[in-house]
Parts: sequence; C-alpha cells; structure tokens
Amino acid sequence: MSQLMQLHHARALSALRKVYLAVMQKPLTVCYEMSDADKAQRNAVDEPNKQYNAVLKRDVTVHCKLYMGVLLGRLVDWCRLESARAVPFAMATVADFRLQRRSREMERQGLQSELVVSRHSVAFMIGETPIEAMSPDVVYGRYVAANRSYNEDLHRWNEDLPVSEQLGLNTARMEMMDMPSTGWKVDVRLMACPCRFFKKFACCTHILFAQSTRGHIDLFGRERLVRCATKKPGRLLLVKA
Repeated sequence: MSQLMQLHHARALSALRKVYLAVMQKPLTVCYEMSDADKAQRNAVDEPNKQYNAVLKRDVTVHCKLYMGVLLGRLVDWCRLESARAVPFAMATVADFRLQRRSREMERQGLQSELVVSRHSVAFMIGETPIEAMSPDVVYGRYVAANRSYNEDLHRWNEDLPVSEQLGLNTARMEMMDMPSTGWKVDVRLMACPCRFFKKFACCTHILFAQSTRGHIDLFGRERLVRCATKKPGRLLLVKA
C-alpha cells in the first residue's frame, strides 16, 4: 500500500467494517492478508535502475574505470546515439543475436547435449529414464558450464567463449542452477524451459538447442523450410518444418 494513500485506505476499511456490521449483524473477519507492497514497489523502481547501470557499464565504460572527462564525453555520445536509434516494439519474445550465437557456439564446443533414450536400454526398461524423453515435442538437454579464465586487465573472470557470446557470472549461473541429472525438460511446442534464465528472460539457449535438435530452426535461428515437390513439374511448395 502506498504511504500517500495509506490514511485514505485505513478510513475506507474502517467504514466498510461498520457497514458490514450494520447489514450482516456480525463482525467482519479477515480471511486473507496481503503483505506490505513497499518492497515490491522498491523492486519495481530499483530493477530498471540496475538494468540502466548495466547498459552503461557495457556500452559506455566497457567495464573499465575512466576519468571524469572521458566518461562524460562517452556518455554524451551514447545518449545521442540511443535517442536517434529506432527501437521496434516487440510483440513476442524473440531470441536476440547474442543468445543465438551463444547457443550455436556452446553446441559446437559440446557444452550442450541431448539425453538420448533407447527403448532397448536397461535404464528404460526398469523405469529410470523419463517417459517424456520419447516424445517428439520434449527434449532433455544437458548443459555444462563453459570454462572461465581470469582477465588481468579487467580484473574479472570471463568465459572461454567469444566476447559477443559471453555472459556475466551470475547470469550464466542461472542456465544450470538446480539442473536435474537428466537435464532440462524443454517443451518445443510450448517454448518452455524450467531453468531460471528462462523465467527471467522468457528465452534461453536450451530452447534454441531443442529447436535445432528437432529441426525447427537452422544454425542461424531461422525457421527451417522443407521443399515438397509436386507431381507437376515446375511447381514447388514450401512448407514450414
């Protein structure tokens, strides 16, 4: 409850209690109670500030300590470019190029793999493997964190990936935190993954890897088309995979 409206809400609730007692002839009892929303309001204001500061460190300072004159000059140039850039309004969650490149590089290095279950294996017969692993719409993807090396110039640990595909330590940890031994259960049809990275950004490398495994997208994140030739020569039909 906002502190500015707290007095008005208290008076309204007090009047509601008196009206309920006069009409129902019994006191008003509270069945549910909502906690104070001050913390939620603070997070709503504080989180955009953190994202803004993260963008400044990434684009303006490049994670380096700069003198005030150089910092102000870069900040002015960055604000001028940001104000002139036209940013489209996204109507749906789409993986950016950075996430696509990261998923492609991790798959190339063998950091992502699919749990392949055979019906003739002993583990499948005794029920140690999930039944959904045989579904064409479900992919169990295993993830291994990339190795990190210490950068003495920036005084920080970086992943052994190209610079355009690296993530911060805390952000990359969300990709594999609390991952089961069978890997993440990714639903290709619903585009859902139980990892914390997906819960925060509504997209993750596991979904891109699952789509690539099932043939829904190619290595560059584009929808894959299938060429279906008709009986009549010279006429082709392109359908989505």
